[in-house]
Amino acid sequence: MKKQVFILALILIFSHMGPWFSYGQSELDASLERAISKAKELIEISEEYDKFYSDVNQYDGDMKFNLRWSDSSEALNDINITMDIDGDLISYSKYPLDHGEARNKLAEYSR
Repeated sequence: MKKQVFILALILIFSHMGPWFSYGQSELDASLERAISKAKELIEISEEYDKFYSDVNQYDGDMKFNLRWSDSSEALNDINITMDIDGDLISYSKYPLDHGEARNKLAEYSR
């Protein structure tokens, strides 16, 4: 009987926590959407970029969104942007993909 009451109590506790988790997720999604919109306002990102990746980092209460655009054909330079929760641009880089030959060789040694 005690085991059944304990399991029922756990179910009731965790079932009431669900809205808190979904509320936090919806706030995070809204902040991410704002960061994406602000990045597109600041940096010209054409419709040719058909691949998008994002992640969120949080350290000491400071949240940052890492945004990356690329294209499937690899004809365009990748765009990487980091925005903070307030929509401030933290970093921006645009770099070409290097498809050159690997240049692995030993370092030269002289006496």
